[in-house]
Amino acid sequence: MLPDFPKVKEKVLETLNKRMQARSTPSPFQNAKHLRYHEGHRHRIVRADGSVVENEFKEASSKITLDLSQWDSITMEDIIAKIDAAAEEMESQMARHFFGEISKSVEEVGNAIDAKGKPFTAEMYLEALEKVQLDFYEDGTPHELTLVCSPKMAPRMKAELQRLHTDPELARRYNELIEQKRDEWRERENSRKLVG
Repeated sequence: MLPDFPKVKEKVLETLNKRMQARSTPSPFQNAKHLRYHEGHRHRIVRADGSVVENEFKEASSKITLDLSQWDSITMEDIIAKIDAAAEEMESQMARHFFGEISKSVEEVGNAIDAKGKPFTAEMYLEALEKVQLDFYEDGTPHELTLVCSPKMAPRMKAELQRLHTDPELARRYNELIEQKRDEWRERENSRKLVG
């Protein structure tokens, strides 16, 4: 009889599960706050303005199949490759869902900007920045924003965002907007009521 190593098997499975979870989260959301639900079929979001949105959970799934007739030749690298492929499929499903929900929410609250087919500009970025609530670190530095675009659009976006610092008029507008957002943040922080 061959020896059984249940603790080793459990550790391997745990490691593979962690890999799957880490790789299946769409990259723009990896640093976002996460809330784990252990039961239920819906969730509720209370927005800063007090409005409530309730949604059903969406399933993201993929399959991993192993051909048992090839079991003797399957390596750990083969298994990891299958896990990574399944994670990539789940990441794609979740990204489509997340971006769909974000688009819907932005439309509902009136923060959508229609560029009418025009290319991205620094001015559009400032227009979008006016519509969002920014948070700041204790030292007054704004929290970093994540911009998501297609790889084809990335060079243009990078060049246009650079204009915010090289064009004197855009730099002035940007700095004034950040100062306004910092004042709004301070006001929010000062008006928070401590519970207890």
